[in-house]
Amino acid sequence: MIACKSAATCNKEWYANAAQKEIDIKRRLRTRISEKSTLSYVDGAVLNQYTRAFPAAQTSFCRSPRAPLDCQLGMYNAETPMVTFKDVTVQEDGSVFAKSDIPKGAYIEAGQTLKFEESVVERIENTQSGVQSKYLSQFSEFFKSRSKRSSISGSLTLPSGIPLLVSDTPREGIAYETGNIGTLAAFIAQEKKIKGEVCKMEEEGLCHEAHNSVLDRHIVSYGGGMVVAMRNISQGERLLFAN
Repeated sequence: MIACKSAATCNKEWYANAAQKEIDIKRRLRTRISEKSTLSYVDGAVLNQYTRAFPAAQTSFCRSPRAPLDCQLGMYNAETPMVTFKDVTVQEDGSVFAKSDIPKGAYIEAGQTLKFEESVVERIENTQSGVQSKYLSQFSEFFKSRSKRSSISGSLTLPSGIPLLVSDTPREGIAYETGNIGTLAAFIAQEKKIKGEVCKMEEEGLCHEAHNSVLDRHIVSYGGGMVVAMRNISQGERLLFAN
C-alpha cells in the first residue's frame, strides 16, 4: 500500500519516467567509495514498472459496479471516428479548420508523442555554453509553446500530427471562437462533471480516484498522447485547444 500526503507532489514523482527516477535514486542514496550504486537490483527502470498496472488489474478494476468513466473513455476504441489530415484544412497562417462535421469524442490524429519531464526542459534552458546552446534554446521555446502539461504528472507532452498545428488562442476580434478539442484527461474530466460522478479530489480540472488502473496504464494518452473533440464541431469551424 502506498499513501501520499500531497497528490500533486506524489503524482509527479510516481509518474516520472525511468531517467528521472534514476536521478532521484542517485540524489537520495549514498554512493560507495568506488562511486558505484549501493543498489544491485533496483534502478529507475525497475521502479518505473510499478507505476504501470497489469492488464489483469485493469480488467478487474473495470468490472467493479462503481467503475468510473475511464473504463469507457480512457482506452482506445476502434469504433470511435478518427479525424485525419484528409478531414481538415490547414491555412497558410497555420489555422486548422474542419472540412466536415466532427462528432464529440472523435479522436484527433496525434501521431507519435514526445514526452519530457519539466526538469529536463529546465536543464535545456540552463545550457548557455557551447555552439548548440542557440539551437537548444529554440527547441526549448518551441517545445514549451506547443506541448501540453499533464495535470497528473506535471510532465510535458508534445504531440505530432494535427494537434501540433492547433493553437489554444482565439483569433483577435472573433469572440465566438472557443476551445473544441482537448487532451483525453480534460475530456474525461468534463464528462464526469456532466454525469455527476463524485470525485474524492479535484485538481486543475482533473478528477482523481484513490486508485485508477486505467490511468496507470494509459498515462501518456491522458497527458496529451490522445486528443479528442470536446464537443460537436461543425464544418468550417476552426479547431482550437480548450484551456
